[in-house]
Amino acid sequence: MAFGLRLGGHPVHPMLVHFPIALWTVAAGADGAGWIYGWPESWLISFGSQAVGIAIAAVAMLAGVFDFAAIPRDTPAQGIAVSHLLAMSTAWLLFIVSLALRGLPPTNAPSIWATVTALVAWAVMAFGGWLGGRLVYEFGIGVSNSKR
Repeated sequence: MAFGLRLGGHPVHPMLVHFPIALWTVAAGADGAGWIYGWPESWLISFGSQAVGIAIAAVAMLAGVFDFAAIPRDTPAQGIAVSHLLAMSTAWLLFIVSLALRGLPPTNAPSIWATVTALVAWAVMAFGGWLGGRLVYEFGIGVSNSKR
């Protein structure tokens, strides 16, 4: 089994990844609410959720690099890990683009392209998260079988 960066015996990467996933899901929902109901607060929620998600995702990706480096190169998990890395990096970059397209102040309705970019980023993130789940549940990456 591959073991990367740990804190108190627990892998750090999975501790962090739930935050950007949740925040980016809130951002997509807030965009939808903003366009459907015209709530100006939605734009602020989406902007903030994307920004905080981007920051935490950067830390999660750094921890993920340690996990990636610990995966043996001769295992099928390696290819899945590369795909996971590329998908999540792409989602992160797309959320940065979405945030940049929004401009300031975030209380104004963003361009439709900012929202479309965020939705595409969310879909890429969901696919990348599924790949991450395969790494854990199918290949046991980061999972200890010891009975400490």
